[in-house]
Amino acid sequence: MNIEGWFLSSARTTIEMPDNAGQPTLTFKNGRPVPKDVAEKFYEAFLRIKAGAVAIRMWERLFTEEDRKRLGGDLEECFSRLGTARMWAQAKGVSMERAVIDVARGVELMSDQTANWLMRELKLEEIDAGGNAAGTSEVPEWDAIRGELRFGGHVIRRIRLMNQPSNIQRILDAFEDSHWSVRIDSPLHRGQQQLHEALRFLNQGLKAIRFRSQEGGKAIVWERL
Repeated sequence: MNIEGWFLSSARTTIEMPDNAGQPTLTFKNGRPVPKDVAEKFYEAFLRIKAGAVAIRMWERLFTEEDRKRLGGDLEECFSRLGTARMWAQAKGVSMERAVIDVARGVELMSDQTANWLMRELKLEEIDAGGNAAGTSEVPEWDAIRGELRFGGHVIRRIRLMNQPSNIQRILDAFEDSHWSVRIDSPLHRGQQQLHEALRFLNQGLKAIRFRSQEGGKAIVWERL
């Protein structure tokens, strides 16, 4: 999977990865460029963690069983679809910048000192002595009583609750039951059109996450934006 040429974006920075031999462009949201030495060190880490061998080490040594379940449990499929950094970002609920640093540090491709320096320069939270962020992993939360979908501590979608659960409710119930595994089997069995309509409605107005179908409508995945 070619994962160059994409953008990393968090609340504070936007990082464009080039699709050629050039260096990345890192810019804070306020327009101020990230220092060149920071950009170069970050890009070096990004390139080093792309290897499949790094993804295997991350999967086997750094992920918990719950992390693996959340990503669907299939390393090869997950790596092909997401790449190393996005796997970590999805499993741990962190930004892509944070994911690159976490993985490089976790597989011993980056020292604690360098990791903490990058975190400070990129205006991210400090890494603690155990290698964890100050915050907790972010996955969505579906409150089926109130009809509220939450993410990052905020309500991002309110769903009208029906006496007979709607397709939207059935999808969110299924994700909640799976503890927000990245991939679930679709709980809808009346064809792709039914699923596509439900996902189209569910995705309306969502800015932090999105849902999409896979395998011809047999599965549904959620992902951070």
